[in-house]
Amino acid sequence: MPTSSPAATDPRSDRERRLRSGANWFHWIAALSLLNSVIALFAGEWTFMFGLGITQVFDVFGRELAADGGRAFQVFALLLSAGACSTYFLLGWLAGRGKTAGFVVGMALYAADGLIFLLAGDWLGIAFHAFALYGMTTGFRALRGMRELAEGAVPATAVVAADIGPEDAADPDKACEVLASVADTSARESEPVA
Repeated sequence: MPTSSPAATDPRSDRERRLRSGANWFHWIAALSLLNSVIALFAGEWTFMFGLGITQVFDVFGRELAADGGRAFQVFALLLSAGACSTYFLLGWLAGRGKTAGFVVGMALYAADGLIFLLAGDWLGIAFHAFALYGMTTGFRALRGMRELAEGAVPATAVVAADIGPEDAADPDKACEVLASVADTSARESEPVA
C-alpha cells in the first residue's frame, strides 16, 4: 500500500511551494527582460515574449536616439532596463520571503506594464501578462493562506482533506482516527478561554 509523504499532506508545505513558484515569476521576467535588452543593444532580431514592456520601450528609444547621437543612448537605455529588471528581481526576492508588499507592488507594476502591450495592440504580450499575473496571484494567495494557518484563523476542520491521505481512506480505522483528532482539535479551538 503506497504511503503519502508528509509534504504531500501538509497544507503549509504546499503553500510554501506555491509561494516560491509565484515569486519566481518575478525573477524569470526580470532575467528575460534584461536578456532582451542586451539582445537589442547588439541589434538582435528576436526577443523573448516573456519580458517587460517598459524595457522594450527603453530599447526602442535607445535605438532611435543612437541613430542620431551614437551608441551612448543605447547604453543608457540598457542601464534604465537594468534598473527596471533589478526592481523586479528585488520584488521577487521580497515575495519569496513572504513579504506581502513584494507581491502587491510587483503585481500592480506588472499589470501597469501590460498596458504598454495593450496600447501597442500586442495581444500575445497581453495574454502572457495575464498568465504571469495568474501565477503571481497563486503565490500571493498561498502567502495569505500560510498567514491564516499561522494565526489560527483557519480551523483544523478546514484542512481535514489534507490530513486524510489516500492510504487513510483505504483504512476506515485510520480515517476515523484522523477525523476524531480533528474534531477534538476543533472542540478545543471553540472552547471559551477562562
